[in-house]
Amino acid sequence: MRLVLSILADDRPGIVREITERVLEHQCNVLDSHMATLDGVFALNMLIEGDRQRIAALEQGLWQAAEENRYSVALRQAGPEPGAPAGEHWTVRVTAMDHPGIVNRVARFLSDRGINIERMETRSEAAAHTATPMFSVDMQVLLPAGLAHDALLQDFESLCQEYGLDGQMQPSQKREGAPT
Repeated sequence: MRLVLSILADDRPGIVREITERVLEHQCNVLDSHMATLDGVFALNMLIEGDRQRIAALEQGLWQAAEENRYSVALRQAGPEPGAPAGEHWTVRVTAMDHPGIVNRVARFLSDRGINIERMETRSEAAAHTATPMFSVDMQVLLPAGLAHDALLQDFESLCQEYGLDGQMQPSQKREGAPT
């Protein structure tokens, strides 16, 4: 059985240790996880695997830990391990002077074509020398089988030109891990 765990908490040392100790105590296994600190807020998403009884006990232990340590917790049972998805994995990278709507425009472009965003990471930072606020987004996406690449790339280039985005879209070198 597989469980998706999401935790939000005021950041402090030891949160990952506390959560993984609960996972280990219940003899479950971490399959995948993503963690970040966003403006002082700890955020964790984790995929955990174990037998039905251990996952049920882990869920109770996580609710107890949430009360004791003031975490916000969300739990959701995941389906069985998915088979190979139909389609192709691609990488999307966009950089622009920071302004509202960048992620939404790219996400709308992708969803309108049936493209699923599987992983996404964004960053805001000042440009070297000028300190201009810059924004970048890296995505791992799954293109549906049979999508015409030439038309997709032309449409993506048009989107980037229309909104002043520096964008790249290309087949991924590998599927695993966060966007690079």
